[in-house]
Amino acid sequence: MHTDLSAHLHSDKCNELIKLLRQCRIDYPARQLLGKCDHEYIEMTKCLKAERIARRQRSIEQSKIEKERMNTLFKEQAQKS
Repeated sequence: MHTDLSAHLHSDKCNELIKLLRQCRIDYPARQLLGKCDHEYIEMTKCLKAERIARRQRSIEQSKIEKERMNTLFKEQAQKS
């Protein structure tokens, strides 16, 4: 299952793919069950995965920076004591 498809949560590229998938499902309500919209779905899923990986990497980097900052503060606090 994929993430929330709200427009404000995704890049322009992914939003375009989401829009194409939704339009395909509107245009072909019955044929989507036979795989008509599979290509759009796969491309959207790839884009969402790339965003998720990038978001996770940014989070890891921010965590490392915050951890280093906290370690520095703890060392300074220990030296004052």
